[in-house]
Amino acid sequence: AGGDKYNWHFPPVLCPCAKRVGNMSVICECTSRDTGEPTICCVAGPYWPFMVFCTFPTILFVSIVVGVTSLHHASRGVSVCYWILTAFTLCGLLRVGLTDPGLFRRVRRKPDDEDRDIEEQYIWSQQGQSWRPPTALYSRDCNVIISNFDHTCPWTGTAIGSGNMPAFDCFTKSLCALACFDICLVMFNAIVSGGTGVP
Repeated sequence: AGGDKYNWHFPPVLCPCAKRVGNMSVICECTSRDTGEPTICCVAGPYWPFMVFCTFPTILFVSIVVGVTSLHHASRGVSVCYWILTAFTLCGLLRVGLTDPGLFRRVRRKPDDEDRDIEEQYIWSQQGQSWRPPTALYSRDCNVIISNFDHTCPWTGTAIGSGNMPAFDCFTKSLCALACFDICLVMFNAIVSGGTGVP
């Protein structure tokens, strides 16, 4: 990291001349001082407004409502764990939505496939205008080829591929844990309130 140089860009919504890769909005590029090769280290997908204005506020709003209405009967330790899990989930969402999903650089000339098995040989992608390995697929939503492309997730605002799949798995698991935490807190609060007669 010490040998890298970071170049920040404004998202297209703020600056129409910002750099684009397909339908992806480049926020930050990292240029290695060793190789001079630019790499994208922060990029927003085509559905980033949905993530920013729908997914993120929804998770935060539900957590605040549950926290305000149900945490007053819980211990301090439970409250701390709840807010830590909420923050972890929200950070996980941002990490998925802003991480390079595995953008595949265009290959104009067909690579030498002599040492590759048939199932590993490069294929021409007419949509992506590039030679690609079988594991890299074209995303119509993002208008780019993505390594190990799985799907495009509007909730996270971007495509899911080799670059952000671990972060996506972590986010979905933390979100499930947070949802279970919410349900348990609401049920516990209902039982305690019903038993004591205190709302």
